[in-house]
Amino acid sequence: MCHIHRLCISALLAVSPLLMQAPAVSGTADFPAQWRCETGYRQVDGRCEKISIPRHALSVGNGWKCRSGYRQSDQRCEKFDMPRHAVALGNRWVCLDGYRKTGEQCRKINLPRHAIAIGQL
Repeated sequence: MCHIHRLCISALLAVSPLLMQAPAVSGTADFPAQWRCETGYRQVDGRCEKISIPRHALSVGNGWKCRSGYRQSDQRCEKFDMPRHAVALGNRWVCLDGYRKTGEQCRKINLPRHAIAIGQL
């Protein structure tokens, strides 16, 4: 479950174009006129070829995307460092509620007595 609702929505929107790819159009006497490769495969010369998916990645449409907490580096996914009081959101990090990003750290926000932090203020 995401801690910051609007950030979850933006993460899903970033992935959605990869999920909605149009099927390939091809046809022969032995195959239907329209077809597409299954997830984890891509069309190459009229056939479906398995996609090489690196460690810490997920198959998405006819490609792959690194899991949250990892960034793509060439054809692999590398874990990235996060400061204390942060959570991974896709290929970046955000500070938890009650903390503010200052450089590469999350610093606690000083709140008045009986106040509750909402977001990063």
